[in-house]
Amino acid sequence: MLQGADVVPDERVIPAAIRELLVKSFKGPLLPAQSQKLVTWLNDHPTLVGACGLVPKKLPELVEHNTNIATEFLILLMNSSQITE
Repeated sequence: MLQGADVVPDERVIPAAIRELLVKSFKGPLLPAQSQKLVTWLNDHPTLVGACGLVPKKLPELVEHNTNIATEFLILLMNSSQITE
């Protein structure tokens, strides 16, 4: 789910406000309220984590800018069928 170098969340299932936060989270640190909103949404919609556009190539950027969000992504992915050992 990449378009050029940008992450592109699936617009069919991810609300616009969350898509915007996802894209921002790869480019720089989010404000605490933005970060909490994104983490809350991820936890409320764990089956949609795969549609968020996180690809292995982008994980280092997410870890660098928003470690807490990267942690949530990885926890949710580990608990889903979207990741294999």
